[in-house]
Amino acid sequence: MAVYNNDIINNKEKEDTAPTSIDESRYGKLNAFLRSECPHIAQMETQMTEEQFYLALDMFKGDAEKMAIALRKMENSKSCTECHRSVFDTLVEWKRKGFFDYSQ
Repeated sequence: MAVYNNDIINNKEKEDTAPTSIDESRYGKLNAFLRSECPHIAQMETQMTEEQFYLALDMFKGDAEKMAIALRKMENSKSCTECHRSVFDTLVEWKRKGFFDYSQ
C-alpha cells in the first residue's frame, strides 16, 4: 500500500521550504536550469555568482528567456566548455561579440 503526501499531490509547498525572497528563487532557478538543461555549462570551473547573475540579467535587459537561449547556445557549442572556464565571463564575451540571435 502506497502512502502519499497530500501536499505533493496537490502541488502545495510548505511554508518552511518557500524561498525567503523572490531574488533567491530566481538565482535558484538559474542553478536548477543549468543542472537540468545545460550540464556541460554547469560543470565549468567557475560558476556564476548571485551578483553576476543579476549583472547578466541586466545585460539581457531583464529578459530571463533571452538569457536562457544564450546559455543553451553556449551549451551546444563544443568549443565553449573546452576553451572557457567561467560561465559569466563567457556569457559576457559572447554577448559583446554578438553571438546570440534571438530570432530562431
